[in-house]
Amino acid sequence: MRPFMQAISAPEIEKVHQDTMAVLAKTGVDFYSDKATDLFKKHGFRVEGHRVYFTEEQVMKYVGQCPRSFRMRALNPDREVVVGGEGTPIFASGDGYVFIIEPGGRRPALLKDTVDYIKLLQTSAAVDITGGNLITATDFMGGPGISHTMLFAWLLSDKPIKGLGYGGEYSKVSVDLARIAFGQTNDYVVLAGLNPSSPLMWADNMIEAIFEYAEFNQPIEIAPLGMLGTTNPITLAASLVVSNAELLSGTVLLQLINPGTPVIPGVANAPTDMSTMVLAMGAPEGPLMSCAYTQIAHHYGLPARGGGMLSDAKACDGQAAAESMINLFAPVMAGCDIMFHMCGMCDSFTSFSFEKFIVDEDIMRMAKRFYEGIVFDQESLALGEIIEAGPGGQFLKNKNTLRKFKTEIMRPKVFNRQNYESWHASGGLTLEQAAAKIWRERVAKFQAPDLDPSTKKDLWKYVETNYGSLSASFKDLVAF
Repeated sequence: MRPFMQAISAPEIEKVHQDTMAVLAKTGVDFYSDKATDLFKKHGFRVEGHRVYFTEEQVMKYVGQCPRSFRMRALNPDREVVVGGEGTPIFASGDGYVFIIEPGGRRPALLKDTVDYIKLLQTSAAVDITGGNLITATDFMGGPGISHTMLFAWLLSDKPIKGLGYGGEYSKVSVDLARIAFGQTNDYVVLAGLNPSSPLMWADNMIEAIFEYAEFNQPIEIAPLGMLGTTNPITLAASLVVSNAELLSGTVLLQLINPGTPVIPGVANAPTDMSTMVLAMGAPEGPLMSCAYTQIAHHYGLPARGGGMLSDAKACDGQAAAESMINLFAPVMAGCDIMFHMCGMCDSFTSFSFEKFIVDEDIMRMAKRFYEGIVFDQESLALGEIIEAGPGGQFLKNKNTLRKFKTEIMRPKVFNRQNYESWHASGGLTLEQAAAKIWRERVAKFQAPDLDPSTKKDLWKYVETNYGSLSASFKDLVAF
């Protein structure tokens, strides 16, 4: 049986729903796009300028068109994933980092860091989806850098791909590269990640991205990033209402554009630390709201997204591990369907740590093992073996032990379980030192997945025609 936790009760879910309907009907949501407001008008919604008002009947009609689960294709069919339903939670990469945190300090990110990050994602047994604007390289800035990052994800990974979400132009890059890689298809081949502007607004660039992805029939995850006490109410309950209004209004727009488009709503809200006035991503209120919204999304028959390995830590240290654990563990135990920003995040979205990436993988594997729960079939209960061993017996040579010790008990890759003497004799590496050794070895041994040469050529041609050529030194990073 799998363990599940609940953050709010059924009556509380209904209260959030009713208050959300009141906000949508009485206050409305602003959509800063004539294309969007014209579409709302065409379908009978009340529109005043940029503001759109919703009735409960309208909301539930269009939310009901969304699927509860869907399959994401990958260039390697063995890596395809199902998002939603009753499966294991899916873990996706994080993105948007501008600094690299290393043992002893922080530095600006470089294009080589982007490539090394993708290599770790591709070789990770814990991360299921890669892509997006992974790391913003200071030696290759702006639109060209963002577009080439998307290109590298297609060249170096055969996992399902997450697209760019900055606006119509970059969404088009993501869609066009997917078309080149897969050809014309109605399958789900690139996953968008979009955000409303809290409170209760959708900016024009996000709406452009919605149209681009929805018209190509691609799934979209929506995540408000409300700051409790500044852009959102200070209380968690009221913040859930505001975010729910943003999420449902965006979901309705998606269904107006293309009925049946998969939508994955979830909150990335976190409190504003009033002593520093910064967003506290490692605070416990964030995962608590993520748990609650997982229940709300499932109440509407939608898959739910969660935050991931979020932390305010400035190094790969105990704070980073503790905050990442609670941000991951709580939503997973609530039954969250897909988690973003996995592995390596530090300093509230701004920084990436290769060492923390390795540590986070072990935390993810621990969470997945906990989610699997305890199996109570006849083989697992092993009553006959208990009786045979008897008082004072042992199970070391037991057939079940020999058959199951590698699968029943999760073994970490970097967390150390040796005794002190053995650990000291093997080098006495700290957690950070051991993680550094592991990630560097993985990158050094990396081999790119097989990709049709003509597809490679077409992917390169598209990006270089539209965004400029890479220098020879940059091309060497991806061994093309």
